[in-house]
Amino acid sequence: MVKNFLVIAVTVIASLSISVAAHATVRFDFADSTQGWAAEDWGYGLPALAQVGWSKDPDTGSLESNSSSMTYTRADSQNWTKVYLKGDFASSQDLTSEAVYTMDLYIPDNIYFGKAKLGVRTGNSWDLFESDEISLEQGWNGLSWNMGGVSNIADARQLGVEISGWFPVSDDAKWNIDNVATNSVPEPASMFLLGAGLAGIFTIKKGRR
Repeated sequence: MVKNFLVIAVTVIASLSISVAAHATVRFDFADSTQGWAAEDWGYGLPALAQVGWSKDPDTGSLESNSSSMTYTRADSQNWTKVYLKGDFASSQDLTSEAVYTMDLYIPDNIYFGKAKLGVRTGNSWDLFESDEISLEQGWNGLSWNMGGVSNIADARQLGVEISGWFPVSDDAKWNIDNVATNSVPEPASMFLLGAGLAGIFTIKKGRR
């Protein structure tokens, strides 16, 4: 009986976990084009955005990406630099209920000490708000930022990303962005139920010892 209860409890908790995490809206998938993303000149030179096709990894068979390549060429002889890429919404978006901003970011092996900040612009004045700095690894990085405390998040106009680090001077630095999405913020009640369920399972298992 206890075993059956555990099976039911695990199923319920798993379903609840999926329901909490499943609500996301992909805002830019870069499947067919750069979808209007552009670079903003902060005095460090502008990258060129070009559409490329990425193939499957021959060893693992996993799809690396099928999106746009953001190619950056240094404007001067300084290696330490930054670039800001941005994608405007076609119209103002209310992100109050989907305030968790996520993206997949690919960093090539010729960029070192990479850092990123996710950004959002809101309101008529397009005020820019950015996340704390996120350290990057070469290869694919999953970035996430809860924009819940941002002013005018109900009037979001643009999503973006600032990338900084050591960039090559004589060679292009090519990175990739994919799956730019906004995700629902888990409701406190749902998270409480999830935690209570897990605690209950732990208690039952402990009592059987």
